[in-house]
Amino acid sequence: MPTYTSQIFIDESGTARQTPYLVYGALKFGSDIGIVINRLASFRDKAGWREEAKFSATNKTTLPFYEAVIDILAASTARFSAVLKDFGANPGPQVPQWKSQAWHTIEAIKHAMSNNEHAAAIVDYVSVPMSENYERYIQSGVNSKFDGDRRLVAVTRMDSNACWGLQVVDLLTGAVHLAHRIAQGDTD
Repeated sequence: MPTYTSQIFIDESGTARQTPYLVYGALKFGSDIGIVINRLASFRDKAGWREEAKFSATNKTTLPFYEAVIDILAASTARFSAVLKDFGANPGPQVPQWKSQAWHTIEAIKHAMSNNEHAAAIVDYVSVPMSENYERYIQSGVNSKFDGDRRLVAVTRMDSNACWGLQVVDLLTGAVHLAHRIAQGDTD
């Protein structure tokens, strides 16, 4: 029987145009998510920081803000996990991009969840054909990995500009992606 509910934020880093490496990160919060969001909002207000946090904007000016965000996360129940895909010369089956993103998102959510929990997921906005229910596709895909048990109770797509959780998972996922590229000698 599932014992608790988590909130999981999912974002990706890397595209086939840039690198053969794709990382999907999952930032999972327990019951303290509201407190963490309050601390992040308070920090932003005190710092007068209004820009979107994203790894691609890391520089000498933003780095101190990002480090403070990581310190706030480290003091919480938040847990980060990442799924790395190395496509090398094999980009995988040719499917619509939204469907490929959905498959990787399903894998990242499943990887982040334990067998004894329910979760809700917030995923970065993906454009899909009008006839496709992306949220339902993700939810059904994850639940099928738990033998059909309704473990993933909700999925919501959001623009990362409006969602702190997505911005923070972008920072962490981008860092994993860059670290892997450096380890592979694949940086400019």
